[in-house]
Amino acid sequence: MKAVVMAGGIGSRLKPLTCNIPKPLVPVANRPVMEYTVELLKKYGITDICATLQYLPNTIKEHFGDGKCFGVNMRYYIEDEPLGTAGSVKNAEDFLDEPFIVISGDVLTDFRLDKALEFHRSKGALVTIVLTRVAVPLEYGVVITDDTGKIIRFLEKPSWSEVFSDTVNTGIYILQPEVLDYIKKGQVFDFSKDFFPMLLRENKPIYGYIAEGYWCDIGNIQEYMNCHRDILNGRIRVNLREKPFKPNIWMGNNVKIGENTSISDYVIIGDNVRIGKNVFIDSGTVIGDDVVIEDNATIKRSIIWKNSYVGKNSEIRAAVVCHRVQLKNRVCIFENSVIGDDTLIKEGSIIKPDVKIWPQKMIDAESIVSSDVIWGTRYKKNIFGYDGASGHVNVDMTPEFCARLGAVIPCIIKGKIGVSCDDSVQSKMLKMALISGLMSAGAHIYDFGTLILPMARAAVKDYRLGGSVHVKRIEDSEVSVINILDSKGCNIDKGMERKLENVLSQGDFKRCIVGEITDVEMIPDYDKVYMIKLLNNIDTYSLRKRHFTVSFNTPSDYMKRILNTILNYCGCKIQAIGEIDFYIDNNGETLGLKGPGGKIIPEETMIALRSYLMIQSDSPEPVVIPINSPDAISDMVKAGNKQVIYTKTALQERMGKIAESTGNSGGITQFDLNFDAISFLVKILEILAKEKITLEELLNRLPNFYYDKEIVPCSWDAKGRIIRSLIEEANKDDEVLEGAKIKHDKGWAMVLPDPEQPACRVYAQGYTEEYARELTDMYVKKIKSIDGK
Repeated sequence: MKAVVMAGGIGSRLKPLTCNIPKPLVPVANRPVMEYTVELLKKYGITDICATLQYLPNTIKEHFGDGKCFGVNMRYYIEDEPLGTAGSVKNAEDFLDEPFIVISGDVLTDFRLDKALEFHRSKGALVTIVLTRVAVPLEYGVVITDDTGKIIRFLEKPSWSEVFSDTVNTGIYILQPEVLDYIKKGQVFDFSKDFFPMLLRENKPIYGYIAEGYWCDIGNIQEYMNCHRDILNGRIRVNLREKPFKPNIWMGNNVKIGENTSISDYVIIGDNVRIGKNVFIDSGTVIGDDVVIEDNATIKRSIIWKNSYVGKNSEIRAAVVCHRVQLKNRVCIFENSVIGDDTLIKEGSIIKPDVKIWPQKMIDAESIVSSDVIWGTRYKKNIFGYDGASGHVNVDMTPEFCARLGAVIPCIIKGKIGVSCDDSVQSKMLKMALISGLMSAGAHIYDFGTLILPMARAAVKDYRLGGSVHVKRIEDSEVSVINILDSKGCNIDKGMERKLENVLSQGDFKRCIVGEITDVEMIPDYDKVYMIKLLNNIDTYSLRKRHFTVSFNTPSDYMKRILNTILNYCGCKIQAIGEIDFYIDNNGETLGLKGPGGKIIPEETMIALRSYLMIQSDSPEPVVIPINSPDAISDMVKAGNKQVIYTKTALQERMGKIAESTGNSGGITQFDLNFDAISFLVKILEILAKEKITLEELLNRLPNFYYDKEIVPCSWDAKGRIIRSLIEEANKDDEVLEGAKIKHDKGWAMVLPDPEQPACRVYAQGYTEEYARELTDMYVKKIKSIDGK
């Protein structure tokens, strides 16, 4: 008698357990489950074994080798493509020259195979199916036999209305070698679906043997957990590697246990495990080799694979923790959750019940994870970054995420809510998902269709909305951004973002009842309203008289149509090379203006230009500039009899300060100059036309300054230490509104931690260009030294 071990399955329902290893190598009680199958075959004298492989075949071959270490002879047959259970066995035909038994490599059983073999021989059967009785047969093939054991009816995975027996197919078959003649080589053919029904139709001698004993098909996470408890409770007798330490506690070699640690009955602990003080390990727990469990941790009814780490005061309840997982201090993992290989969960995070985290993920500190983490490499507690919530489309920025986000937005925005997006297909998809979520929360929605973000900001004020949501695509990427706007058209502040993140992560938000769902109100052609208002706020008469020639570039067809309409109305002639050459991004937020020589004017000069336009305006409002701006800009503003207000560099801080300072005098405001590229552009054209000057002459009116900047990579953990160290060496009267700003005799340097990447930003001003560069280089070296690079 020979054996075929079916070991080629992917184990999709067991993922993420099977992301990096095939299902037969999934550890059960600290041994690959297929070892129990091989051991069972050997127990009943079956030592010539072949394994059929398909998914990650080399890992199984490397583990079992030629079989000598397990007291058997092993051969392997690899399928390039899945052939079905019968087709897979046909692939091993040259090995199967005598009666053979087929058994799954991922089933756990203690059936008396000798009794089944004796039954097969006594009946003269062509095929014997080993059967067992189960309470719920819906996931198995149901079988009825006559008084002699001959199978008379067979149905694969019936519904309750089709159930005619509680006797099911275990996937263990005893076959005569001639059955292989019925199967075509290379053909996809399944025992249950194709082969056995064919034999029944031909009235071949196919029998069923009802076995007594334990049998578990480890088909999903719940069955995986259950079979461990069955081993610990003695429902199945298997050979454990670990030795009895106390009654119902099995322990490996070199285990170290701290003071006041309590270990309940029915626990397995592998080799080289280190357990700290005051740890509680409850019944039903299996701990793999080389696991470290720190002080005050609690482990209840959980499976922890080898080389994992559990931090202090952490708690794991009825969960599976795979290989090389690191759980930092105060992490809580709740029932039926699975943490994939090589995952890092940082301090204070909570993994809610039934959550599955795929391998090689990082969960930020203090996160609350309530849904599966499959794509990407990092789960961020903070879904909002420098500019809204961003992510790769259909990876972490999915319709499912957008629907959930839409459902929580009414928690912070009351009243009517606008929605809009740019002209990309991906943005439209995400916008529709957001609308679904908003509707589920009973929001009254105005759909403005396709807009650029500055238009969406203006629409909030024009329609007196409680807020708005806009979806935009980042140019030349697969990343989309969701901007949530408040009643002023500003990005919501950090406090509102944190509230949204907390509600979203906890899943603690309410749906409305059916009667409270309202239809979406469509608002067409708001872009036309925007353009009319814009043109009414500038001196188009002077512009038309000037007859500017302009050339521009933009990646968006929608933006191109808007610009063509506005420029044509202003009497501009659009051509390949113009006296004004500019670029506007597809979201209408960033103006790139070419100065003399065709170079893009740097951002600090654009800040000076905005400030100059404010000085020339009739508006009494103060001029708001970022704290890292050159001193010459604030000197210019003060000389123009305007008040200067400094703000932090973060987008929301600047936006909020500017919105506070912007009055209701009408016209193009400071807010528009900063956050609406089209308004900024036409205001520049207007002053050139009214004062009959060129762009070069306008730029010459701005003050001279020498300014330098650089981004310096550094580790995430070093950012705080870098800023603290620089502040400590600075003068006490140096400004500390943000980051570290250090004054020198002939200039200053400022260092800011980057909010979204492992880096610091260095800004420097000097009395010469060379000195500004020297300051930059000095602080780049300091940052690298503090970071240890």
